[in-house]
Amino acid sequence: MAMPNAKAQSLHVFLGPAVANDIFLRNKSVTTNPVSRYVLPAPQFVTGFRLKTQQNFNLMLDATLGLSRIHMPTQNNNAYKFSYEQVRSLITIGSGYYIQWEGKQSFMPFLQLGIGFYEFHNMEQKTPIGSVGVATDHNTSRWIPVCGAGMEYRFGIGGFNLRCVYTPLDVFKQPVLYDITGINKTGPYALQGRLLQFVLGMHFNLKLFNREEYY
Repeated sequence: MAMPNAKAQSLHVFLGPAVANDIFLRNKSVTTNPVSRYVLPAPQFVTGFRLKTQQNFNLMLDATLGLSRIHMPTQNNNAYKFSYEQVRSLITIGSGYYIQWEGKQSFMPFLQLGIGFYEFHNMEQKTPIGSVGVATDHNTSRWIPVCGAGMEYRFGIGGFNLRCVYTPLDVFKQPVLYDITGINKTGPYALQGRLLQFVLGMHFNLKLFNREEYY
């Protein structure tokens, strides 16, 4: 007698820490100086849901809270190292193809769309040479659409997630105008562009329900 086949549908919740690095894609008509490519790691926290369908597609809902750090370019990026920090909140939905092998291990490439909220947090000075002065009101906030793609690897109750998030629009409502004050005064400068963020996270999964259908 043939054994019946089973198709499972399950819902998982996950949460965990992550680290991100932003690549600032400058608007060259506004930000004329090249941007430093030094890595500026920023902490993140990610949580969300995964609904595994019977067709092996996962439906995704993610929420991310963390920092976005942007290099503020100057005429000499080696001498002056300043960064513009924002608090970033992301809500994304997406879908990925779920591939399972060797028991509880699985792999999933995915695509996401969503919206991000960016709000000024801080400006950080990396060197003691000069100080940065901002000529416009930088204490602003903005909602902006985002899109992304990534890969997720799960093993048991744990897993890793690597994704790339892109803002198709300039991240600031108006360019941030600033200069370097003190003995070595330079400027003025303007900061405007889009963001390409890479996020690497570790998360823990909790199954909320599981349903199997036999045929």
